[in-house]
Amino acid sequence: MVVNSVLSRTNATTVLGTLTIQNIGAVTANNVVCNDGQVGRHQRLRLCLRIWSNLAPGATVTTTVNFANSTPGAASNLVVGGTFTGGTFSTTKRVTIP
Repeated sequence: MVVNSVLSRTNATTVLGTLTIQNIGAVTANNVVCNDGQVGRHQRLRLCLRIWSNLAPGATVTTTVNFANSTPGAASNLVVGGTFTGGTFSTTKRVTIP
């Protein structure tokens, strides 16, 4: 599983996170759940629970989430994680808050 993300500002206090999860494996990933995410140490993205059931090889799913942040230009870590039958996925990406 691979997670790609883009952050964009929708107004002075809200940032939109667009997350794309792709199954790069050779078999279907069953019971795919994106269940954790955060920006920095204190900002929890409410990704719990995005459930997509099964994700065929090469297939992608996209979800969006809004979170409050009024600090444009701040550097932070974006962390996203989840599970599927038989495994987990996660990514950490250094971002600049738009």
